[in-house]
Amino acid sequence: MIAMLFNYLFIFMMGSVLGYFLELFYRRIVMKKWVKPGVFKGVYLPLYGMGLCVCYLFYNLDLNFIFKVLFIVLFLTLLELLCGLIFIKYFKVPLWDYSCNFLNYRGLICFKFSVYWGFLGIFCMLLFSFINFNVLHYFLIKLIIFCFMLVLVFDVLYSIRKLFKNRGKG
Repeated sequence: MIAMLFNYLFIFMMGSVLGYFLELFYRRIVMKKWVKPGVFKGVYLPLYGMGLCVCYLFYNLDLNFIFKVLFIVLFLTLLELLCGLIFIKYFKVPLWDYSCNFLNYRGLICFKFSVYWGFLGIFCMLLFSFINFNVLHYFLIKLIIFCFMLVLVFDVLYSIRKLFKNRGKG
């Protein structure tokens, strides 16, 4: 049980950091300028960390590969919708806007990005078959995970406080 928890924390950490850089370079290519993604101070996007954990969860289920991909697309799209709704409703901060994209819902999810999540899920599941996630035996990795989670918790608390404080301002 503890080993599984550390594995998921490691996957969450890796997904959060790699997702940040994926988003950073995607925005650089699309917007032709450097745009820092997210609302946190650090170089992580927890949405991607949760997404990678969802991919790993479905990777480990005894399902047909096509069903795994479909469930990943569905769950990651719903996760993106939920995160977008929370930031708009509670913080008045739209983190992205897909309103110009085909088959979008309130500018928070769209067909194009659901397809992207599918391809990313396929890539991650193929990658999972080559990686040993048994991190419990490595003290340094456990220490890094602990430090990452500590920094993330303080950053999230600080950022949420700041967002609540600024949400009424123009």
